[in-house]
Amino acid sequence: MKILVGLSGSIATYRSPDFVKALVARGHQVRVALTASASNFVGVKSLETFAGSKPYTHDHFDPEHLGTDHIDVARWADAMVMYGATANSLGKWANGLADDFLSTQYLAFRGPVVIAAAMNPQMWAHPAVKANVAKLQNYGNRFCGPIAGVVACGEEGIGHIASIEDIVAMVEAARS
Repeated sequence: MKILVGLSGSIATYRSPDFVKALVARGHQVRVALTASASNFVGVKSLETFAGSKPYTHDHFDPEHLGTDHIDVARWADAMVMYGATANSLGKWANGLADDFLSTQYLAFRGPVVIAAAMNPQMWAHPAVKANVAKLQNYGNRFCGPIAGVVACGEEGIGHIASIEDIVAMVEAARS
């Protein structure tokens, strides 16, 4: 399966190279697109090493991008997974905002989307986030987590990213 992995600015994104490595080990082709915030938590070279291709940066007009990458990449993929989705990203996707490369991919993609959210438990419980999650589910997106656990700030509750194994299983099931 061809999988587009989207990374947003959750601290959980630091685990994304292991997620990409797990997908590739299961025989999937992987391309990665990351937001500017995600690049604070994970190195492009690490992602390139495990995915086998250079990640797409946040800038639509990066000289490395071809003129229609924002459509072509979405057409290439069989499935899309948003790893480490933040409250900000959920709000953008739920409301059709496309101000970076990843959000244009989301809007142009027509296959199954799995969202693996990760954020502070208080943020996850906020009514605005819940409304955005409901809207995204109504669009057909599937959520894998978040789960209960201790998050980066030390708080405990629902907000920890789901396990790599659970996310991989949901992505594979979404296409079958």
